[in-house]
Amino acid sequence: FERDLLIERTHAGLKSAKAKGMQLGRPVATGTRDQVQLKKSAGLTQSHAAELLGLSVRTVKRYWNAKEAQQ
Repeated sequence: FERDLLIERTHAGLKSAKAKGMQLGRPVATGTRDQVQLKKSAGLTQSHAAELLGLSVRTVKRYWNAKEAQQ
């Protein structure tokens, strides 16, 4: 019973936030693509760039060969 009330309140809060135009979810990381491209142009390896930037290797790989036009 209590769980149902919690779920109901959560859904009501999300619906209210969406109606107010609030953005939900994790914020977009800004500048990550540019930082990775700078490290790439400096001749660093993907693993070394990840270590320097404090990112996972997977994240660096995602942006390593990304098109400049895509944002």
